[in-house]
Amino acid sequence: MPNAEIYEDDLSNRFPTYTFNTTVDGSLTTFEALDGATLISTATRASLGLAVYAVRLDLVGGTEIIPLLTTTQRDALTAPLDATLILNADTYAMECFDDGTWYPAAGTSTWNTRPRSTVQTTNDTPTEVDEFDLDDEEVYMIQISVVGITDDFSERCGVIKSAVVYRDGGDAIILGSVSAMIEEYSDSNWDVDITVTGNTARATVTGVAATTINWNCSLQFIEQ
Repeated sequence: MPNAEIYEDDLSNRFPTYTFNTTVDGSLTTFEALDGATLISTATRASLGLAVYAVRLDLVGGTEIIPLLTTTQRDALTAPLDATLILNADTYAMECFDDGTWYPAAGTSTWNTRPRSTVQTTNDTPTEVDEFDLDDEEVYMIQISVVGITDDFSERCGVIKSAVVYRDGGDAIILGSVSAMIEEYSDSNWDVDITVTGNTARATVTGVAATTINWNCSLQFIEQ
């Protein structure tokens, strides 16, 4: 395998390590057990457009290399071993393979959590603070947690909202309505919402005219 880098694994007697075999264009072809070292193709890293292809975990007694894979590349792996761990680059969740299925790793949330996002508004126009695309023939539970505060700290809000969103051969559709678990605004003109356009779900915020508001959003989802 060309352009391979070898990472020594001090825990090879307790944790399986793997070889990633790649084609010329860097796509994954097989996923094989290997004793003593983990080989990761730099070509595959480049094809992912990622600066790093694996996450090195510092563990008691040594280190472990955890592959960083998109969902598509994860599903293309050939016969992964039970107890295989990956970090999913699409959902930002640690996942474990068991009996033919990928599950959230023990001790991790069943929610897929996107990186926290921020936006600043200075008017009363609804503004996107985060978004992600939904797969067809899937149903999602989406939850957003948003805090906002003005530049002078005179007004603020805290909101948690959720929605069930699905696609069935067409655009994304909200099932029923968006529900609020917590919705507290010091200025009633502010608003936080979950919306859909095409196949995209969005977290949106609305401030007021001539007022600078800094928004911080955390978006989570589960899907089936």
